[in-house]
Amino acid sequence: MVNNSQLLLPLTKALKIELLEIVDRIDIVKAETEIQRLQQKYPNESPSEISHRVILEALYLNFSVRKIINLINAILP
Repeated sequence: MVNNSQLLLPLTKALKIELLEIVDRIDIVKAETEIQRLQQKYPNESPSEISHRVILEALYLNFSVRKIINLINAILP
């Protein structure tokens, strides 16, 4: 569906973004399962608040991985 989007194709070409490749790598089932888990854990939050949580968790994970890689690079010659 995303690969055939006539709206996204000109945008990705203009911005030189490989958006379609990124989107194709998303595990939809895993993402839906995680969203359902968060909705159960935080039933009073709006979809916007749930998505904000997902973004913050992804940023934290990315930051943590980068710190570990920098630490390993500092230790190993």
